[in-house]
Amino acid sequence: MSNTNSWNSQRTILLVITLALLAWGIYHAAGAYFGGFGNENLQHDFRRSLVVLGFMVLFLGGWWWLMLSAKTKDSRTDRRQ
Repeated sequence: MSNTNSWNSQRTILLVITLALLAWGIYHAAGAYFGGFGNENLQHDFRRSLVVLGFMVLFLGGWWWLMLSAKTKDSRTDRRQ
């Protein structure tokens, strides 16, 4: 039963980290859209924000894929298989 509670707490922590990274990516995508230093470079180009969001989603998707496809510790150390 403690193994299930441990997994639920780990899953909650990973979900919080994922949401925080997604919020961070959205923040940087908004900065890329409104970007520029001063009034000289005030170009609102949505493609820059799409690039930032695309790479953030690609990173998070790869991260989750690696975590979900990884074997558990018990199955990696069990030599009877």
